Amino acid sequence: MNKSSYLFQKPATWWWAFCFLLTLTGCKTDYAVKPYAKSVKTEYTLYNADAHRYPVLPADVTPVYEVVIIRHGARYLDGQGSYSAMKALLDEANEQGTLTPKGIAFRNWYDQFYPLVKGHEGQLTNKGRQQHRDVAASVYQWVPALFGDSMRVRTSTSQRVIDSQEAFVGQLAKLNPNLRFSVDTTETLRVHNVWTLPDPCSGQYFQYLNNRIDQDAVISQWFAQPELTAKYFGDKYNFIRVLRNLIVDLNNLDFEVPAGHETIMTRQNFEAVHDIQSTFTQLLLGRSEISGDYGLRWYQEALLDIIQNAEQDITNNDIHAGLYFTHDILIDNFLALMQAGPFGKSITPMEKIASKYPLSAVPMACNIQLLICKDRQSDELIVYPLLNGRPIALNRIRAVRKYAYKLSDLKNNILQ
Repeated sequence: MNKSSYLFQKPATWWWAFCFLLTLTGCKTDYAVKPYAKSVKTEYTLYNADAHRYPVLPADVTPVYEVVIIRHGARYLDGQGSYSAMKALLDEANEQGTLTPKGIAFRNWYDQFYPLVKGHEGQLTNKGRQQHRDVAASVYQWVPALFGDSMRVRTSTSQRVIDSQEAFVGQLAKLNPNLRFSVDTTETLRVHNVWTLPDPCSGQYFQYLNNRIDQDAVISQWFAQPELTAKYFGDKYNFIRVLRNLIVDLNNLDFEVPAGHETIMTRQNFEAVHDIQSTFTQLLLGRSEISGDYGLRWYQEALLDIIQNAEQDITNNDIHAGLYFTHDILIDNFLALMQAGPFGKSITPMEKIASKYPLSAVPMACNIQLLICKDRQSDELIVYPLLNGRPIALNRIRAVRKYAYKLSDLKNNILQ
């Protein structure tokens, strides 16, 4: 939306919003950009296509197929009705007189912010579309010959992912109007749809949550009756999670956000929610110290299907690129299956992984590229794996060229 709001455009109003938000904790630390794990950016970071560092291909290596597996771009707050639930909660608390001074200030700000985001939950922003156009242009410029004919396109069934696909493919079509493609939507590119933690994960997770954060103490900063939040968000923690996501998601929207917005929460609480959310996701998907790696089997099938599609297209010599539009969790688990860099199957929390990267491990529009080439010396298919436009090392298999591995070795590594 090119809706740069009056809230952020009129100097007097902007200054009021800035002052109010700054006074919430009296701290200027940018928690949304520098989380506790010392990573440069969080998983909500906007992807920067300028960070690409494509390898120079040797003269005796011929590109034959390009796989791009890419996360959706910047979006509004996820969770249908989250913005309206926050509005209803603040309004009811105000009517009951249970808002604290900090809660009143937050409501005043939210009343001006809400019209800009109402009904947009989960949708892609203009900024998100531009991210995908930028990545598409970069990929095309690296190997234009592979986008000179036709390509395979698959997308998750989520609207924000479909929107991302349309922006990406639309950019490629501008660069090559003769490009042909068909689009399929599939559940295999969504996150795992089992949303109940199995035992012993469930009990241990909730014990961990309660030890990690004092929910009532956090909520009572805004509400004299903390239990009211559960009426609109299902439970108290979900309100805190939505509040935390609201803070970091502001960076993804199409208008400028006043400095100081991240100070709605203290650093300690921000870190706790980040940690709890990551822990829940890893438990849910079967990749944690409690659950083990059972969840990787589901992603193994999805990744092998992508590679088998590429092999089929190479054999038929009719399609030379496969584009797959998906979510951050598939990116994470695909990297784990590939034994890529520090991801691996040894179960490393995402925040620790991110701390080892100059960019976030899975920012908005994060992408894995698998450039499959014919090595004319060995007459074999080799693959150059890249994460966010940069070569990435694969563990447990030997590189046959700089940055490159046998495609057969990559498949065997995924099956281990």
